[in-house]
Amino acid sequence: MSIVYPQESGSFSSDLKKNYWGSLFGSSEALALIELAESNHCVVLYIARDIAHHDEIKKALLFFRTSVDILDFDSWEVLAFDHFSPHPDIISSRVHTLSKLLTIESAIVVTTVETLSQRLCPKDYINKYSLNLKTRQRLEIDSFIESTTAAELKDLTVELDEYIKGGVDSEHKQLREGYGHIPKPQARKIKFYLYGILEDAWRYRYDR
Repeated sequence: MSIVYPQESGSFSSDLKKNYWGSLFGSSEALALIELAESNHCVVLYIARDIAHHDEIKKALLFFRTSVDILDFDSWEVLAFDHFSPHPDIISSRVHTLSKLLTIESAIVVTTVETLSQRLCPKDYINKYSLNLKTRQRLEIDSFIESTTAAELKDLTVELDEYIKGGVDSEHKQLREGYGHIPKPQARKIKFYLYGILEDAWRYRYDR
């Protein structure tokens, strides 16, 4: 066991089983976390006690934020036996965080104990099926169309289309296992949205 004070954040060692921070009062905890992530170039996982504590530390981290990304990893906010999907914003936020963790070197991920108890999909699934787009983001059309991302989007729209049509063979059984948690009306909207991205790219290159 080792007690580490804010000015000694570089003293954390992976050889020690436990490290304790002392003399952290108020928002100094958030500042110490940011300095730790920056000085060690690492991803820090912060486990909050509950939602209220989660929101409190997140606001403090955003206040002090410099070059370190502050990532949310929210709970699904639905029960296991609920007959509806989590809110789309929660799904988007979780996928965004998981996809960023595949490549990012320095960040602070804020989550709760409850959220950590839930199972996650494999990293390969996130890497294959996630797509991050920002408002007013500029895309290099030719490189995008020829990219693996565009190819995976096309494959995903085909799979969603087959899932919506339905069937009794083994292929459709696998599709139901993979997409059965998505209601077909919602799957149809996702398919049209993703295909629209590809269609716009093809049309832009043709008309250019």
